[in-house]
Amino acid sequence: MKKKLIFKYFIFIFLFSFNQVIAEECDLEFEIGDDASKAIFLYGEPKEEANYSYIEEFAKFVCVGHGMDNAMIKILLRDDKIGGYKINSDTRKEDQDDKNKFIYYYVKENFANVAEVEDLTNPDWTGSIYWEINNIYYYYYKFLNQKTSIVTEELFVTKERFGKYFN
Repeated sequence: MKKKLIFKYFIFIFLFSFNQVIAEECDLEFEIGDDASKAIFLYGEPKEEANYSYIEEFAKFVCVGHGMDNAMIKILLRDDKIGGYKINSDTRKEDQDDKNKFIYYYVKENFANVAEVEDLTNPDWTGSIYWEINNIYYYYYKFLNQKTSIVTEELFVTKERFGKYFN
């Protein structure tokens, strides 16, 4: 009897662990604060902006399997460090049920246990929220242009020491 109970316990732990892996954030193969050369090696040469540089790529190539098919990711570089990244998307409102297009669904799936994200209960939601996990700051913004029916979204991820450079 004890062996069956222990076996069931291990199966439960395995299944629970597997479910956690499915809903993990996109692995960019670098950490905010790493040397900029790491991102340059992985994703190519940066473009220059006024007080920082960035590497731009389609999110579907960087975050394979996480949706956001219409989105672009900008890996932000400052003082030879990776300062964060922005994921931007402009998608037609008619596509709001397509979980592979909207950043909204990426946020809902990967940050479901965050109180601020729990309040996002409808894909029609617009506005902005922010939260912090382990000294990493997440800023999510969603806006619907009523005239064009285009939904603009941005997810900005950074650490406090870099945030002031990329607003």
